[in-house]
Amino acid sequence: MRALVTDGSAASGLRLGEVPDPVPGPDQVLIRTAAISLVDRDTGYAAAMLGDGGVWGFDAAGGSTMTRAVDLLAEGGTALAVGAISGERMVFPPAAFASPLRRRVRGFWGSWPVGGDLATVVELVAAGRLCPRPGWRGGWGEVAGLLESFAAGRTRRRRAVLDVV
Repeated sequence: MRALVTDGSAASGLRLGEVPDPVPGPDQVLIRTAAISLVDRDTGYAAAMLGDGGVWGFDAAGGSTMTRAVDLLAEGGTALAVGAISGERMVFPPAAFASPLRRRVRGFWGSWPVGGDLATVVELVAAGRLCPRPGWRGGWGEVAGLLESFAAGRTRRRRAVLDVV
C-alpha cells in the first residue's frame, strides 16, 4: 500500500513509499482510511520518533510514541496527548520531567470508548469554537510538493488533509 514513510535523509523527514498491507492481529480490526491529517510540525520529528522506514500515521500519540515525543521536547516543552488509542502504557524515565527540563504532557482524553471525546469535538465544531478547515487538501500526486513546501517553510502551521483513496 502507499504510505508516508519516515526518512531522515528527506528534507521533510517523510517520503512517499510502498509498504506491506497491515494485517490485524487477534482482537484488532483493520479500518479503511479515506484521508489523513498532516501538519508541518509533524514532519520535523517524524523520522526521529519512528526511525527510518516507519509508517507515519495516527496512533493518538500513546505508548512508546508519546515517550519518544516527550524525549524530543525542548526545555519547557509540552506534548499534547489526544486519547490513547494505541492501548500502550506511556512509560517515562523520571528525568524526562525533572527540572530544569520542565517538560509536560497535557491530555485530551476521557473514557474508553472515545465516544465522549468525539462528541465534545463535534459540539465544539457545531458551536463555531473549533474550525476543522484544512489549509491544504490533495491526493497522493500532490504530496511530494506539500512535503517540499513544509521543508522549505512555505507552508507553515497549517493542517493538510491527504486524500488516500
